[in-house]
Amino acid sequence: MASVIMAAFCHPRPTGGRFNSSERGAWYAASSLAAAHAEAVYHRTVELAEIGVFETRVQMRLYQADFHTVFHDVWANTPENVSYHDPTSYVAAQALARTLLAHGSNGLIYRSVRHPGGQCLACFRSVLVANVRVAAHFEYHWPGTRTPQIRLLSKATSLHACCSCSRIILEICSRFPAALCGPTWPSLP
Repeated sequence: MASVIMAAFCHPRPTGGRFNSSERGAWYAASSLAAAHAEAVYHRTVELAEIGVFETRVQMRLYQADFHTVFHDVWANTPENVSYHDPTSYVAAQALARTLLAHGSNGLIYRSVRHPGGQCLACFRSVLVANVRVAAHFEYHWPGTRTPQIRLLSKATSLHACCSCSRIILEICSRFPAALCGPTWPSLP
């Protein structure tokens, strides 16, 4: 699974992600399957719009991973956090990530921009993404429109409520306590 983890860090989008630049990726995840799909679908739909094709199928894998560390928390809907959740610009979020990374941060917890109420995680350090395992396999089918149909192709027998985000889907068993994330987080590339 090392290649799955490293792909998230070594192959960032040309414009970066919410909390990473084009030079260095991050491991993204979400706290619910709905938030995970919303985040992943948004980014794939943007890619399809760039090439003008809305008739395609994409297969996505759900991975679970464990985290035993502390993350910064910008989840709160406060004035100082608003710019990090801008739906059209990553400028402030990427600047924050650069600063946090330079000061040794492990990553952060934030609100899903694509799924109201959803919780997401951006992990800055590949060594912290532990015990990665396949949990499910999905197909996203765009039948000529901007809204895909999502079909579960297979799942592991131990799969609980899961989640996803851009490259990754994540599972959380309970709400993030303060800024400490407990074990059992999943993911999707």
